[in-house]
Amino acid sequence: MPDYQYTGHEAFGDDVGTFWPAPGASFASLQLTGSDGATVKRDLKRTSSSMPIVWFVDDERANREWFRDYHREHFGVVTFSSRQHFRRSLNRGFPCDAIVTDVFFPAEPVRTDEHAQQLLSIYEKMKSRCVDELPSLWSEERYLWKLDGFTVARDAVQREPPIPVFLFSRKATLLLSVDDYMGEPPAVANSYWLLEKVNPTADAATARRAADIQRDRIISVVGVRKSRWRSLLRSLSVGSTGVTVNMEKLVQ
Repeated sequence: MPDYQYTGHEAFGDDVGTFWPAPGASFASLQLTGSDGATVKRDLKRTSSSMPIVWFVDDERANREWFRDYHREHFGVVTFSSRQHFRRSLNRGFPCDAIVTDVFFPAEPVRTDEHAQQLLSIYEKMKSRCVDELPSLWSEERYLWKLDGFTVARDAVQREPPIPVFLFSRKATLLLSVDDYMGEPPAVANSYWLLEKVNPTADAATARRAADIQRDRIISVVGVRKSRWRSLLRSLSVGSTGVTVNMEKLVQ
């Protein structure tokens, strides 16, 4: 089992957008930023013909590596460390079937070990509080974080068709204060919660069980969305006298 334990600012780290194809592919990884856009789109589309493309947005390095390792055999996984990097690739129109995103991101860039430890200590603090004390803990820690996962959900609903978003956080129970909830009907309707986010250092059996549940949830939603969209396109046609174009063919 890989070692996902990182300390200090190494626990975070910048990922501008990395495509991780299935093991055994002709290349190990591909940077979305800085690479030729046409090449990236070609390789992503080639992958999407056999498996969904899932974008994973998370500030913690161990979480990104865990998701990559446990899902790249079933998804074309693309990882990002921030909403900023995610948004840049979204605007470039790269293929994406689903987005899995953390909710909590550092309010400021993590450049020192002290700052990293301050952020990571929230997990131990959560363990020491009972559930009804978590809102007060969030009030104490709120200044350290921004809820960019909700912003990612708003970004995704602007696409046509909207890209389904799975909100993914071990700290979700902190949000028992409704004031910090996303609360926007279009984004809420397009979002799902993945509650099976585990500590990356969890034992292999727990990690595999969590990954299996995550995969089933994602595939179920993506399959239903694609079926509905294709049904809609089949019902539409454009053209003039004697010429009719099936809209579904234009997006395959």
